[in-house]
Amino acid sequence: MSVDPRFLDPKFVAWWLKRASPEEKEHSGPAILAEMKERGRLLLQPKQQLAEELSQRCDALLFGGAAGGGKSFWLLIHMARQMLDYPGNRGIIFRRVFPSLNRSIIPRAQALLEPHWARYNKVEHNFYFHNGSILECASLQYADTVNDYQGAEYGVVAFEEVTEFLESQVDYFKSRLRAPVDGPRPHLIATTNPGGVGHRWVKREWVKPPGDTVAGGSLAPEPYKIWTAAPKANESPMTRCFVPATLDDNPALLQRDPAYRDRLRSIKKASLRKALEQGDWDAIEKVEGALWALDQIEGLRVPGFDESTLAKIAVGVDPSGGSTTSHDEQGIIVVGKGYNGHAYVLDDRSCRLNPNGWGLRAVQAAIDHKAEEIVVEKNYGGDMAISVIKNAMRQLGLHEKAIKVEPVTASRGKRVRAEPVAQLYGDPDNPGSWDSAEAHHVGTFDELEEQMTQWIPESGESPDRMDGLVWSATRLLFAQKKKGWVGVS
Repeated sequence: MSVDPRFLDPKFVAWWLKRASPEEKEHSGPAILAEMKERGRLLLQPKQQLAEELSQRCDALLFGGAAGGGKSFWLLIHMARQMLDYPGNRGIIFRRVFPSLNRSIIPRAQALLEPHWARYNKVEHNFYFHNGSILECASLQYADTVNDYQGAEYGVVAFEEVTEFLESQVDYFKSRLRAPVDGPRPHLIATTNPGGVGHRWVKREWVKPPGDTVAGGSLAPEPYKIWTAAPKANESPMTRCFVPATLDDNPALLQRDPAYRDRLRSIKKASLRKALEQGDWDAIEKVEGALWALDQIEGLRVPGFDESTLAKIAVGVDPSGGSTTSHDEQGIIVVGKGYNGHAYVLDDRSCRLNPNGWGLRAVQAAIDHKAEEIVVEKNYGGDMAISVIKNAMRQLGLHEKAIKVEPVTASRGKRVRAEPVAQLYGDPDNPGSWDSAEAHHVGTFDELEEQMTQWIPESGESPDRMDGLVWSATRLLFAQKKKGWVGVS
């Protein structure tokens, strides 16, 4: 039975009970009481309620900060209310990869919504509400997955852990915000902790936007304030709002698990500890021991330019063995060398594909950028990596010698390989050294730059995109040009 939404207001219920006839109470009372009981599960804590109220008045709201701040619960409640309040509405919740969605969002949504309001379809990963609304649960693992949503329309789009996403992915879904029915105001919401591949753009978009990008002034907006970016040509920016989350905003969690704060404080990595316990967005700008820093890369960034003015271009490939999430990605980075001796990072074509897939992607990158060489690490799979690339050339209609394939071997430690390339950027702790730096990024490469600035040589990790950069830059600027050269390692 559909219940008049006015009955969700206790004052209205009290007024109705005084005036309703016995017959009306007998007919409608049980359904109203059942609905009120279920709606009681949608009650919010004070900070969550503030986020809810602000989301009703702005186009794009971020609720972000400390771990355990109640952000995910608010996101689910908000989406449920939007589906319930506007019959026939349609919304979607994204995580970057589906296992994360299946582990966190979907089970909690099932517990919240079934069976009173909606049923979950395990095949489609959709919640079908009894009033005709549909809530989708989906992932955007690859940059171009957004193309699967051409023509889609949503009254509300939600990104859980938005710093996992590329800016281009979130930007695309602004175009999918269209009211499916009369009533809802199309808008976007997001939740996250600091850190991740999208940390920099999320911070710039919501948390600490540069003052000169804000309409009507030169000061960055304070939290809880709804603001608009200064419009560019033919642009009509969405209104935004940032709601900071702290652990104290979620007393229900602290009551249920009093030791949670102590476990956060036990994290050894200081930057991660501050980000997760305090919601500090500045804590991970510079990771102690990292060879690069975000502000350093930002200061050396250049706009697009004519690649034909470069002396040479190479594609660096760090291969891996498969296309599933259990495998590393294949790092595929395009770098050019200028006549001034500087390195220019031109493109990131990294992927997680089978050998034929990544081989085609690497060769296509070389074709698109008119690269003279493809530099591929042969530690993984030996000569197989070379065969993969030559086979890809034949599939794309090229002679297998049309682009030179240069095999490299990582003979010693990753720090020794990476440091010469890192030194091209200057000292991350000394901004004065950046004026004489000899490396530049042509555009923004969020995932590559996240690896560069988060990797610590002693970690034992092997970032694939960073490796692709190291191979191509080393080949162009340092390596002896002989077949099978051993990487500066």
